[in-house]
Amino acid sequence: MKAQIALLLGAVVLAACTSTPAVSKPDIARVISVTDTQAACGVVPVTMVYDDSLGVRHTLDYRVLGSGCHDN
Repeated sequence: MKAQIALLLGAVVLAACTSTPAVSKPDIARVISVTDTQAACGVVPVTMVYDDSLGVRHTLDYRVLGSGCHDN
C-alpha cells in the first residue's frame, strides 16, 4: 500500500514538473500600433496591433509596467 502511494505521488510530481505552459512566438512582420504607456504608472494593459508575414492583422493584449511613475 505504501509503495503504491509513493508511486502515485511520484507520478503526480513528475506530471506537474513536465507540464510547462506552451510558449509561442508571434509572427510579427509589421507593427501597426502599440498603446502608449509613458504617462501610466504601475501595471497597465497594452494592446499591440500587427500584421504577420502573410499580411493578416492581429491584436495582442498584454500587461506592462508603465514608465510614468514619478516620486514627488
